[in-house]
Amino acid sequence: MEEWGQNMAAVRVRHAQLARVLGKASQFFPGVMHMHELLIQLSDHHTVTYIHSLRSARLAMAFASRLGLEMEDTDVLICSALFHDAGKIRIPVTILDKPGPLTAGEMGMIRQHPVQGAQIISAISSFPAVREAIYFHHERWDGKGYPAGLSGLNIPLVARVISIVDAFDVMTSARVYKPKAGVPWALNELQGCAGSQFDPQLVEVFMTMFKKNTERVGEHEYEPGGAGGGIPARS
Repeated sequence: MEEWGQNMAAVRVRHAQLARVLGKASQFFPGVMHMHELLIQLSDHHTVTYIHSLRSARLAMAFASRLGLEMEDTDVLICSALFHDAGKIRIPVTILDKPGPLTAGEMGMIRQHPVQGAQIISAISSFPAVREAIYFHHERWDGKGYPAGLSGLNIPLVARVISIVDAFDVMTSARVYKPKAGVPWALNELQGCAGSQFDPQLVEVFMTMFKKNTERVGEHEYEPGGAGGGIPARS
């Protein structure tokens, strides 16, 4: 957990940058300032999830550029990535920070966070695309995800994008229950799960963001090494 506490000044800068994005997005999203307040609540509840949300949103910015999305679609993606784990506000920290395996009941609570997050966002914003992306971001390309069991192109595009950036950031970050994996290892995991967990075409686009060893995307620097234990089920 030392990683999360080393540079909170940098975290505040990222928060400020994303707050400006939310401000710009206010023309599309009624209630956007309540969303900013929600981000602060998430920070107070669980710092790890808060920083993960910021990092995911930064990755989503870079991904949107590669995909050539229009401004409104880009803002939908960034806001959805920023709040994809908002439902974890309703999960006890003792479960989020449990170092050992989760019980079936605890995993059931984790699996409810997309539903809870969509409910939270619906209460403060009338823009349905963000709610939809949050609700479906743990669906899988092969239909074995949750909460609805959607598959393939039936999963909304923004949700398919978020599932990739979410998994990638979790793999490349330290958690109490797993070590940090290196970027090359995480990219290999994404490639291995393309066509089963993830949209294979989107994974291919995501890979292009890390073509050079010197390239940095968001907070993620392409560096060698780092073993991991696969894509965590509790992301």
